[in-house]
Amino acid sequence: MKRRKLVGITLIATSILLQVGYATSAGQITNTVSTKAFKVDFEGNPVITQAEEMDVTAQVGSGVVTITANNLYPGAEFGVTPTVKNNGEYEAKVTHVELVEKTGQASSIQLLDAMTDYAGYQDAEAYNTYLSDTYVGKVIGVGETLAIPIELGLKGEEAGFQSTAAQFDVVFQFEQEEVGGSGGEDGGNGGDKEPTEPSKPEQPDESIDIPDEEVPIGPAPDEPVTEPVPQPEVELPDEELPGSEATTPEEDTVIAEEPVPGGMLPKTGGVTPFLVYGLGLTLLGSGIAIYRKKDE
Repeated sequence: MKRRKLVGITLIATSILLQVGYATSAGQITNTVSTKAFKVDFEGNPVITQAEEMDVTAQVGSGVVTITANNLYPGAEFGVTPTVKNNGEYEAKVTHVELVEKTGQASSIQLLDAMTDYAGYQDAEAYNTYLSDTYVGKVIGVGETLAIPIELGLKGEEAGFQSTAAQFDVVFQFEQEEVGGSGGEDGGNGGDKEPTEPSKPEQPDESIDIPDEEVPIGPAPDEPVTEPVPQPEVELPDEELPGSEATTPEEDTVIAEEPVPGGMLPKTGGVTPFLVYGLGLTLLGSGIAIYRKKDE
């Protein structure tokens, strides 16, 4: 008795789970979108060159390199060369490179202007213009690297900055290069070339003269030519045709459009729902029959 009821309950539960599971899975649509990554990183530590008795350090951050130059003196020079690498799956383009004084103090700004003056530029603003003109717009291919050297120092007459320290940032910004922006050999318009007209064959310059042929003249007719006698014109009255009534222009007949009944599109593929629901109802009916069947 108990075993039969247990079998009936199991069949009923299986029927319910089967139909509910099918209805849930039929209403789900899963979309998987795969996007490529855009990633530009600093490759290793920047390369540092410095004069004797100087202590120059460079720390790499997110899009910025912080440079600290200790124990500056007249005639001292140093260089920091960070290298960026395109580790993404798209080409990257340099959009910004700038040398920024970190502390904001007037003496530090003057020191930075003096160091850029050593490099051959009037001040830090002129040096930043040089960086922008040189590197902004450069495209870094996938897996390629780009080195950006920063070379500064102090002239021999700059005695006011003896044994001082300078700290400043080199800020970088990049963006994804447009897909297909490089184009063909004609500078990006490889697919927009106008069709060229086919060359026409050269015409010969020499002209060929064709002589005129004489047309034979027939003999003159023996009989004299008589002129036609004009005939008087006869006017016939217009007769009205029977049943020819004046017709009025027909009016345009407007035919109303009947609405097209809408409906759901048939679902293709997969298991037909009638099979699943029929199996479920069969299991449900069998379970109820077994559950309610009395002991013989």
